[in-house]
Parts: sequence; structure tokens; C-alpha cells
Amino acid sequence: MEISCLNHPHPKGCVKCINEALPLIEGDYTIMMDSDIILPPNWQNDLIYSFRDLDNVGAIGSLLLYPQSDGIQNCGLIFAERLIKHQYFNNRTEFLSLPQYLRVQSTVFAFCAIPNEVINSVGLLDDSFFNGNEDVDYQLRIQEQGYDIFINTSIRIYHWEKSNGVHRIYNQRNNLTTLWKKHGSFIKNDLWYVLKQQLEKQLTDDNYIVLDLSESRI
Repeated sequence: MEISCLNHPHPKGCVKCINEALPLIEGDYTIMMDSDIILPPNWQNDLIYSFRDLDNVGAIGSLLLYPQSDGIQNCGLIFAERLIKHQYFNNRTEFLSLPQYLRVQSTVFAFCAIPNEVINSVGLLDDSFFNGNEDVDYQLRIQEQGYDIFINTSIRIYHWEKSNGVHRIYNQRNNLTTLWKKHGSFIKNDLWYVLKQQLEKQLTDDNYIVLDLSESRI
């Protein structure tokens, strides 16, 4: 195994560093991963099988769990009224009936595998995002090229998520504004759809009407 490490005397931010590294990568896949994750055994094989099992794959993420609680940190992102939420956030996997492959609009770059042919088609990350939503933007661009995004729920990775820093909160409004300006007409507001799916699994009586009474989630 050959490992190359790029260094800068001063921080440049996540996007600029990834864009500097992407042209240097060889092989079939690029895997984005944070430094505060704990990988399980054989995760590489499970990941390769995912690309073989599925068609038209633009990116594959994993189920990310908090090591403190075994609660879900990320199982894909859901969207509603210019908000982005983590699907099944803090749920325990034993209480959910999850398929092995879950199609989502976006996962996160804490762990995300992308075929290099897709990267060559989509291009570099948008450096107008600073420490937030650059991964969502990139995966929406992948889908706009006609590819699909999946979570492989059988790949379960612990993620401490302790190193975001102050810049994410500081830039959150600008990042969200940029994201919706670019992709607002493409993003599907799927929060209600996900909630409805979960209710239908739990309700045994077919004679019911589900009403969304939220005036504004924002």
C-alpha cells in the first residue's frame, strides 16, 4: 500500500484540500472519510460488493453510529423547507427494519465512496462552500448527472463527530443559502415521505388519514 500525505503551512479548508488531492488519485474508487471514524473489519469487501450489486451508482455511504450510544448519527439526509436533517437520527438499529441498500438524496463525506468515472464526469467540489454542505452539493450534482446515491446499512462505522470546529456554525447560513440557490428546484422535500413510511409500518389499521399540521418547520 502506498500512502501520500499532502501538507499546507496554513489551513485552506476541506474543499480546497480535497480538490488538490482528487487529480492525484488512481484506481476505480475514491473514498472520503473523516479522521474520527472507526472502521469495521472487511469494510472494503462489503463496499466493493455494493458497487457490484447495484446499478447506476454515483456514491455509497455507510451507516454511521455514535460510539457513545450506538445511536445512528447518519443514515442519509432528508430535506424539508430549506432544512437538512439526519434520517433516523439517534435511533437504535435494533428498533428499525432497514433494507441493506437505502436510496437517499445525500449521505455525508465522513464516509462516502465515489467511482472515479463519476468524479471525472462531475468535476471538482465547489469551493464557494466552506466547511459545510460541500458534500451535499457534490452528491446533488452527481444525481443531476443521472446517478443514484445509496447507503449500505450493513457497513456500520463509528463516528465520534468531535472535530467540526466553530467554522461550520459560523458559515451555516451562507452554505445553506448557496445550496438552495443552486439546487432548490432539484431537491425533493422528502421528510414527510419518510415519516409517512414509518407510520405505515407501525399502524395496522388501513382506515386512517395522515395530516401534516406543521405550519413551518423552520
